[in-house]
Amino acid sequence: MIIRFSTPRTLLLADQALVLSSRTLAPEIVIGRDLCHYTVLDLQHVPQRQRQQALQHHVEAHSPWPQPDYFCAWRAGRAQVWLWDAAQVEKQLASREQLSTLAMLRARTALRLPESIFYNRPDTDGVFLQTCHRGFELQAWRNGILSSSRWYPNKPDDAATQWFSRAQGLEFGQSVQASPDTHLQPTPWTGSRPPIWQWFQLRQRNLAAAILLISISVASLQVSATLHWMSLDNDYRQQAAALQTSAGNLLQAKGQAKRALIRHDRLHSLFDHPAPLAAQWRVASRMPDNLDYEVVIWERTDKRVEMVIKAELSDTLSIVQALNGKGLADVTVDPWRQPGHHSIRLQLTDIAQQESPKRTADATRDQ
Repeated sequence: MIIRFSTPRTLLLADQALVLSSRTLAPEIVIGRDLCHYTVLDLQHVPQRQRQQALQHHVEAHSPWPQPDYFCAWRAGRAQVWLWDAAQVEKQLASREQLSTLAMLRARTALRLPESIFYNRPDTDGVFLQTCHRGFELQAWRNGILSSSRWYPNKPDDAATQWFSRAQGLEFGQSVQASPDTHLQPTPWTGSRPPIWQWFQLRQRNLAAAILLISISVASLQVSATLHWMSLDNDYRQQAAALQTSAGNLLQAKGQAKRALIRHDRLHSLFDHPAPLAAQWRVASRMPDNLDYEVVIWERTDKRVEMVIKAELSDTLSIVQALNGKGLADVTVDPWRQPGHHSIRLQLTDIAQQESPKRTADATRDQ
């Protein structure tokens, strides 16, 4: 009975779509790793009820695509996020031929899941090479969390694996383990699937479009009915248009309220944040003395700093070792999308505590 009403999953790659052998009651589309960009966010400092909003804001602000879609697997307050170009995915779904109306509805309302969560997680920390359906993925695991990931169309050589390991702060010669799991599992990671209410919330527009399409299909079957039914159908269309306009205005107002709340929270949080100059001084004073570099981008969210420097680097491990220490932690260095540029991510740890006595003394003098 379950197999009769279930539907197979679809694996969507950059240039094709494959039907998988695994099945599920609710339609699901697996987004290939070659279409995804991966990042991990530390949101432990954000209240649990506000983490989803903070995650949504980060995706909108830092996504490389104008219309991003994403999937998040939470673990201990950290968000493991896969992003992809929603416009490209919808374009590929629309270009598939010989799809019935029901199949198209299923595709548009299906839950999007990244390919990576259908491979078993390793039991130990370290760097692993995962064979994907297309290409390969280097993964760095720490405390059960996928701390970093990079996809390669071909199997990475020793130089690429060593570069990836050094970007995680590992010593030269760190062995890369091959993941034993090379086939997609029938179910994703335990606890990674979003609850049903969140699925409905994320698919509001698609569900509304599906309901409207079904309504139009039913209405088209009543062409041969009497004038009485035609009159009722006309009334129904007018009411549906009015409801759709009202719903659109409500969604627009809701979006404006959410953006205003995010701006309010960001301004309010500035009162408790470390001084920007103190954070910049701390990072600049730790950079190697013999390194000639230029800071291109500096972004900070709470105690998380992301900066892009322009420099010719032959070894990123020296920067990781120089920055790691008192006041700075979780330092990673990765190549940026422009040649000769590198992205540095790090965590501020004790700057706020160091500044608090000074603030107290200033307050006492003002009194």
